[in-house]
Amino acid sequence: MSTTCTTTAHHALSSHVLFCNSKRTATTTTTTTSRRRLRAMTSCPSSSPKGVDNAASSTDLPPLPNLAELADTARIKITKEEISDWEPKINAIVGWFGQLNDIDIEKEWERLGKLQLSQEELEREMRLRLKSTIDEGGIEFDREELLNKAKNFDKGYFRTPRIMGSSSSSSDSESSSSTSTSSSERSAADDDAGSAVEQLKASAAAGTSGPAQALNDDLLGFNLVVGEIVSCEQHPDPESSKLLVSRVDCGEPEPRSVCSGIAAHYANPQDLVGKKVVIVGNLKARNMKGVQSHGMCLCASNEDKSKIEVVEAPENSSPGERLTFSGFIGDKMPDIHGENKVVKKKLWDKVKDGFNSNAEGNVNWFGSDLIGVNGSVKAPSLKSCRVG
Repeated sequence: MSTTCTTTAHHALSSHVLFCNSKRTATTTTTTTSRRRLRAMTSCPSSSPKGVDNAASSTDLPPLPNLAELADTARIKITKEEISDWEPKINAIVGWFGQLNDIDIEKEWERLGKLQLSQEELEREMRLRLKSTIDEGGIEFDREELLNKAKNFDKGYFRTPRIMGSSSSSSDSESSSSTSTSSSERSAADDDAGSAVEQLKASAAAGTSGPAQALNDDLLGFNLVVGEIVSCEQHPDPESSKLLVSRVDCGEPEPRSVCSGIAAHYANPQDLVGKKVVIVGNLKARNMKGVQSHGMCLCASNEDKSKIEVVEAPENSSPGERLTFSGFIGDKMPDIHGENKVVKKKLWDKVKDGFNSNAEGNVNWFGSDLIGVNGSVKAPSLKSCRVG
């Protein structure tokens, strides 16, 4: 018998049971619990409600329907085997309704009364649970310190951007004015951002570091780490002749595989073995023609990209050392961005055009040198050029 017919029959039988039970005083047959149990019984036809046998349930509930007559009324053709299979299921369902009728709804509401606690009571209960967790050696943190570090937190609330031009209580004219102003502000901001990007690209093409920019969290959250190349070879796919595949020690248990499109500039890949380079370590892994690339190696290039070379970490740098910037002021670098965050917010696209090498070959971001504990990162031969 088709699935559609089976479903229709079940609906018809359930409707009969609901109709018969509508005359009873209890109304619990329409509760969420009854629906869950009904689904459970339908999916597990062999099970019977605890403490309910079919004979007993038939004495204090409406008589079971004649399945053959009910199927004929519903214009459904069913076999004797199907009737035999369905009867225990129907008995079990009716038995469940018998149990549901005995539920004391008032006591259940009383048992669930905690759901109606006031906001103050809920907060107090959460604080007690948190204190208990901390006392048992669990998490430790300073709530005020965390909130002060949170962006857009002000006087107990988190400020969020407006979705509409004004609040719902404003008049139509105010809403229109606010929306117009907001649009003009966004337009001006977009123009400024576009101008800054063009200025940045122009300065990079000219081999200069451009106007000084303040270091920001988008940049400082990148894991710019020293890596030592332990092996390097051509990509195994003949169609990927531009790629070199390096195994790079970044101070982790296993070296990373990093693909770089610099094969044309290093005729002998072995020349790169032993070099200490700079890896952008928190970019999401990419499949490069069958090889997973876990990060990107920073390289310097001239204007027409006729020459490209890897930039080199300071002498005596250790694999795994996280680099910082000469303009950074603070006790420690911010936490490293998660890979998904970098992708979702396109963070690398926001900062990558700020990297250059200056007249001395020092790699910098808008004038702030990229440095380690032993000095500056340098482009070996390319000066005043793009880095990326």
